[in-house]
Amino acid sequence: MIRTYIWLPRLKYGGSVASSITGWGHAAIEIIDGVYISKWPKREDTPFGYTMCYEEDLDICGTEDEVIEISNLDEKAMTEYWEKARKKEFNDVFHNCCRVSAKTLNHGFYWSNFNSISTYFKRFGRTYSNLSGSTIHAYGEFFNQITTWTPYTVSGLAKYIKKIVE
Repeated sequence: MIRTYIWLPRLKYGGSVASSITGWGHAAIEIIDGVYISKWPKREDTPFGYTMCYEEDLDICGTEDEVIEISNLDEKAMTEYWEKARKKEFNDVFHNCCRVSAKTLNHGFYWSNFNSISTYFKRFGRTYSNLSGSTIHAYGEFFNQITTWTPYTVSGLAKYIKKIVE
């Protein structure tokens, strides 16, 4: 089981300028077996470019606005994606918390038992390990590139996937 945490955008006023720490909102995913997925820019409170646990995000963002629990996803595929994604440098548009969370959800869904592509390969006796790494990207990358990922869209994606798999 996984939990998708959503912090919606809000303005915090400190003097005359809105705070940028939580002004954009945030999205993170916790895989219950111990993996926490939360991308941040490198700064004093996130020196590695990601947080290690929910409690760290709680300290930075405050109480989350929404938690969406989902079962039946391929957690191994999600963890493998995060191992690669967390090493990449943060980018406001192309590699931020929401895009990483959305792509992690997509990886878990693509290889779950509920996706038509995985069902096809199972039906014909093929295994996922025989597929090239580009297969997953060909299937979903177009949608990832045309979507502006925000806490709202990550929330919608998580709810959509939850309806399908549960």
